[in-house]
Amino acid sequence: MATKEQILQELENAPEPLLGEFLRYLQRLKDKHREEMETAEDLADLQAIRTEIAHEGTLSWKTVKHGLGLL
Repeated sequence: MATKEQILQELENAPEPLLGEFLRYLQRLKDKHREEMETAEDLADLQAIRTEIAHEGTLSWKTVKHGLGLL
C-alpha cells in the first residue's frame, strides 16, 4: 500500500479531535519544507555569484542584487 493510501486510511479511522491536530501538523511540515526549499535556492544563487566572481574577478553591487532578485 502506498504511503498516501495509508495516510488516507488512518484519517478515515481517526477521531475528529485528532484530525485538527493532524491538519496543523501537516501545515507546519509543509511550511518547513517550503522554507528549506527557499533556503536551498538562496544558497544556489549565492554559489552562482561566487562562481561568477571567481571567473570575472569582481561584480558590482547592482549585479549581485540583480542575481539575488533584489532589483
